[in-house]
Amino acid sequence: MSAVEVVEPRVRFTEVMLTRFRELSHDANPLHHDADYARRTPFGDRVVFGVLGVFAALRPLLVRPVHLERILIRFVGPLLLETDYTLRWGRE
Repeated sequence: MSAVEVVEPRVRFTEVMLTRFRELSHDANPLHHDADYARRTPFGDRVVFGVLGVFAALRPLLVRPVHLERILIRFVGPLLLETDYTLRWGRE
């Protein structure tokens, strides 16, 4: 059984975060920045970059010494703007 710990009460992705990440990554996928396009997709709204979500999940690990041997990432659903997400991590 996995030990799971709540790392931060929440993370919320903002318009500014999406814009900055798009500028830095040069990812021009309209799913992330074009509201009209995104509304016509199965997601119904703009979606946060998956890698930005991973970075947000890893951020709490920067405040304590940690030795990572591997990271398993499962994208089980879209991350949307202005929505609160709870971060959990643990060992398998």
